[in-house]
Amino acid sequence: LFLVLISTGVYPYFKSEETKDIVENALLITGTIFVTMSSIAYSMPNFFEKSYNFMSSTLFVGLLVIILVELFNLLFNKDKDSLLKTFRFTSYIVIFLFTLFVSYDTHRMIILKKMCTSLPNYPKFSLDFFLDILNLFKRIVFLRSSD
Repeated sequence: LFLVLISTGVYPYFKSEETKDIVENALLITGTIFVTMSSIAYSMPNFFEKSYNFMSSTLFVGLLVIILVELFNLLFNKDKDSLLKTFRFTSYIVIFLFTLFVSYDTHRMIILKKMCTSLPNYPKFSLDFFLDILNLFKRIVFLRSSD
């Protein structure tokens, strides 16, 4: 149901002549980030194993800071240009954070695969990947559309 709702929300942008190129470009960039970071997670499991606990809490704090900065920006920034500049700046940080989330979520899936003794709950575990991709895609579309 979640995928259907997201798909129906994005579908009109694929059909629009104005946004088709932006959306296709953002999909290509998002897919490249996902494949690259997942490949890195598969090729360097020891690095991710050693840094997992530290990075998971660091990434969580980073997301909280971004949420607070954007909330503060929306509530207290009256200037539209300044609001967009701040959102553009935070979008780059969000892309960086979710790029790291892709690699650490991939590492977590590798660990869960090794621990799985019965039927795994892939829809539940893949939701993290979907949210990573969705956030990357959304921010890339914003940055591409505001160029």
